[in-house]
Amino acid sequence: IYEALYRKILETNGKFFTVKFIKKDGTVRTLNGRRSVRKYLKGGTNRVENGINYLTVFDVHKMAYRTVNTDTAISFSFQGKVEEL
Repeated sequence: IYEALYRKILETNGKFFTVKFIKKDGTVRTLNGRRSVRKYLKGGTNRVENGINYLTVFDVHKMAYRTVNTDTAISFSFQGKVEEL
């Protein structure tokens, strides 16, 4: 089921989506974001996306890049459709 979420996030093609997931410290986080944002890159190497379960997403509220663990996702919303996982 989480591989399907991973594909859905990749298929948003840079459009806005919302994902709710459990962070590493156990708190629940709701992230409104986009993929493929390049404007705020400062160089360097992304060492997080070595595993298939992690995606780097641009958080439009915090204006910063965040990592989403697709294994701990609770819900996904895209174009008005909400899916509980």
